[in-house]
Amino acid sequence: MNASPRPRSLPNFEAPSRTLLVVEDDRATLSLYRAGLKGLQGFRILSAQNGHEALDVLKQEVVHVLVTDLDMPIMDGFNLITKVGRLYPQIPVIVMTGLDESQHLNTPLDLGAVRILSKPLRLGFLMEVIRTAVQAEPVGLIRGLSLGSILLLAALGLAITYG
Repeated sequence: MNASPRPRSLPNFEAPSRTLLVVEDDRATLSLYRAGLKGLQGFRILSAQNGHEALDVLKQEVVHVLVTDLDMPIMDGFNLITKVGRLYPQIPVIVMTGLDESQHLNTPLDLGAVRILSKPLRLGFLMEVIRTAVQAEPVGLIRGLSLGSILLLAALGLAITYG
């Protein structure tokens, strides 16, 4: 009697379902973040060394969360946050900076960043902040509608009602 061979169970390799873009001008720091953030399950990690490179990546890739430095050449984090907020408002932006608070005065939050973290930071804490940012509802979006669209619909409704 030949017993039928048992099927071998294959390892469960889950493909990343989300993409993280890390923007940092210091190569050593960027390398450290890329290596450390590989432990962030379910995420594919992309990187850029300045805001201009980050915008190029955003044109080609679907990104679910962006982590950026502020003080960078070519295009700094302040300008990047502004452009991402205008072009990709659904992407949460987390700032990691070595600048003292008196040097940025929480401006990144005013520009649309969801969190400011001071360097040096623990990778475990950064991973927790990234997971939280991805799970949060995008500010200004309600079930796929932007705030601008809702206001336009409200204005049209008023025009029809009182028109």
